[in-house]
Amino acid sequence: MGATEKINLANDHIKATFNFQGAELSSVEYNGKEYMWQANPAFWNRHSPILFPTVGSLIDNTYFVDGKPYQLPQHGFGRNSTFTLVEQTEKSAKFLLESNEETLKVYPFFFKLYISYILEGRSIQVVYEVENPSQEDLLFGIGGHPGFNCPLDPSNETFEDYFIDFHDGSSVKELYQLEDVYLAEGKYNIALNEGKLDLDYSLFANDALIVDTQAPAKVTVKSKKSGAGFAMEFHEFRWLGIWTKGKGAGFLCLEPWNGIADQLSHTQNFEEKLGINRLAPGATYSARYTIEFF
Repeated sequence: MGATEKINLANDHIKATFNFQGAELSSVEYNGKEYMWQANPAFWNRHSPILFPTVGSLIDNTYFVDGKPYQLPQHGFGRNSTFTLVEQTEKSAKFLLESNEETLKVYPFFFKLYISYILEGRSIQVVYEVENPSQEDLLFGIGGHPGFNCPLDPSNETFEDYFIDFHDGSSVKELYQLEDVYLAEGKYNIALNEGKLDLDYSLFANDALIVDTQAPAKVTVKSKKSGAGFAMEFHEFRWLGIWTKGKGAGFLCLEPWNGIADQLSHTQNFEEKLGINRLAPGATYSARYTIEFF
């Protein structure tokens, strides 16, 4: 299938569209509204990219495996790769990306990456599965990056009319420090009101908000005016990134991660990277999150 190919899934509540490039969720219509960011290139030209085999930025876009240097752009190559559709029903789809001659030039590991989408009522469950078909350990990072229209009704609402409910404020008292696009030492505190945070573009002056998570965890983004919004429940993920581009962007990303940007002090040895996942020969890794629309 070419990079422009798409498929549609629907149930009684939502209609969703998926691109073969990046196995990317590109549209969700619920209650007459488009909920997914429509990739306006003036701000951010993606919808919901997969982050694989790295999450965030590598120092100088470079990492080392067995002393040999390799280069990858921010968030790896998964989002720019064309997946194969391996299963489809009326309400589900499963995509596959496998290591190949091109990936091995920049990432010296054999892998099979499956991304599954299952429509369930007003929700979409997203499942990541990584298989190691080789005789050596597989090292990787993985994460989601779905972007949502925020506000959902720009004719009557603004970004500042929304708030984030973390449901368990104790898990997000501290945020990771960023210096440029890398992790700096230490964390800083965030002021929550009964576990809630009012949205303001100034919160993202230093890029993403990054918090530790404890699975299962849930975060909800909701309009104070209409009560409409979206929620994410995530499992098996260590971090949550929250990001928007800047004032007037009109979207918000909720990003469950099992991987993270390089620390400023990192040796660039891939095996020693913070958050790296190690998968034994023949083993399968699995992680999932669910997006609810209301």
